[in-house]
Amino acid sequence: MKSRFLNIQSPCSENWEQMTPEEQGRYCKACAKHVQDFTALTPLEISQQLQNTKGTLCARVTPQQLKTPLLNLEASKKLELPYANIAAGLLAVTTLTMGPTAQADTTRLKTEWVATTDSVVKTKTETPNTEVSDHDKKLELTFRGRIISNATKKPLVHAKVLFVTLQKIYSTYTEKNGSFSLNIPSHLVDEANVIRVDYDSLQGGRDGLYLFYDNEDFILSKNELQSFNRIYAEPSPMIMGMVFYERPKENPKVYVNGTSMDFNKYQKQYAEDPESYNRGDLYYFDPKEAEAITGGSTKGGLILFWDK
Repeated sequence: MKSRFLNIQSPCSENWEQMTPEEQGRYCKACAKHVQDFTALTPLEISQQLQNTKGTLCARVTPQQLKTPLLNLEASKKLELPYANIAAGLLAVTTLTMGPTAQADTTRLKTEWVATTDSVVKTKTETPNTEVSDHDKKLELTFRGRIISNATKKPLVHAKVLFVTLQKIYSTYTEKNGSFSLNIPSHLVDEANVIRVDYDSLQGGRDGLYLFYDNEDFILSKNELQSFNRIYAEPSPMIMGMVFYERPKENPKVYVNGTSMDFNKYQKQYAEDPESYNRGDLYYFDPKEAEAITGGSTKGGLILFWDK
């Protein structure tokens, strides 16, 4: 059983705001098609929508949704949704070219991390050879910084900042001035540490013409974590168009509640119990960040999932 992603090969340039509102999205008069709005849906809800799809489907999605693997609910039904022919690694390149409304934009918007230099991924072992003393477990490194919108120059409130390990994710939220402070156990820090900035919980609603900011992952060294980091976040566009499935060549590695799990078992277990899946916390990481987290080659990326 292969993992699956959403793909939009040819983004649409029609203006979403000028389409006729409907219960599950909008109606495009130019194309005479219904466009479903996936932007507020969870991966499970998208999987369920696609399971009920007959024929082709046009949808409005976020860039993050194109980078998150879907749950396979094809127990006994063959979907008619077409499969794309390009490699999964090209997803971001081929789809992140839409402006926020009507115009295509060939320049990809990117979050800028001011204190960052190129970090080199160094090998980690998933199970350390030496035990960490109780004293060392109590030592902490404090990761500090501030997140500002590069569009409005205003602080972003309640953005989530995460330090990622296989067994646990440490997190905090930005305050009213956009600042954050995260205490991390020192024995978990090495020279290739993955930080995710998650904007899904932002306070304040719309920011001008832009609806949201795309989540970003960074690989930072120990010295970079100890610096004060200023993050200038670029607004991220919504994407519309005909939806395809994308099947990468390799399945991602999977860890559920900190324990390794076979990908097929993971798919089967949560396809049979989708509500448990919907209540959990799902994180997907591209191969580069996955290698930094696991210390091994992960060409299919990495899924970290925690039940609730």
